[in-house]
Amino acid sequence: MSETQDVAVLTGSLHKDSINRKLALALAELAPAPLKLTMAEIGGLPLYNQDFGADPPQIYKDFRASQGSRRRRSASVRRS
Repeated sequence: MSETQDVAVLTGSLHKDSINRKLALALAELAPAPLKLTMAEIGGLPLYNQDFGADPPQIYKDFRASQGSRRRRSASVRRS
């Protein structure tokens, strides 16, 4: 039995009826057992600012902490 891979799924749209979001949720339901797909909610994050450097706002620190081991394994769904 293989180890579970916990994958954060990011979508570019925050709209509740977004096709991308619906597709990501459907993929999470259909993912095979070794994969656990979880939506990484980014709606509360401010726009990224590289000037934050080594001292980002607390909300970024909290988000990163909430992602744990997932932060290096992420997938995105993008509509062309």
